[in-house]
Amino acid sequence: IAEINGVYLGVEPEFANVVSSAAHAKKLIDTLDGERIQVIFDAANLFEQAVSLEEQHRVISEAVAQLGPHIAIAHAKDRAADGSFAVAGRGVLDYPWYIG
Repeated sequence: IAEINGVYLGVEPEFANVVSSAAHAKKLIDTLDGERIQVIFDAANLFEQAVSLEEQHRVISEAVAQLGPHIAIAHAKDRAADGSFAVAGRGVLDYPWYIG
């Protein structure tokens, strides 16, 4: 339907969504030969609670490697150490590294 109508579908990998990870988003794109599927990327959606900087960098780097060509928009929020969402730059996400 998206192809017929010339629109793109935005998918945001997030634990609460059906597409709950970067790997699931990539599988969806590959399975549907998804030229019309684009990713809305938010690094804070890739982990549920605070993780080490090394783990955070690894998870985000792997997600970007998998989804890079399909990322249409990157937006950002943050996570508090307990896993709740926080205002961008006020949580545990390594923003200088992420933006870089």
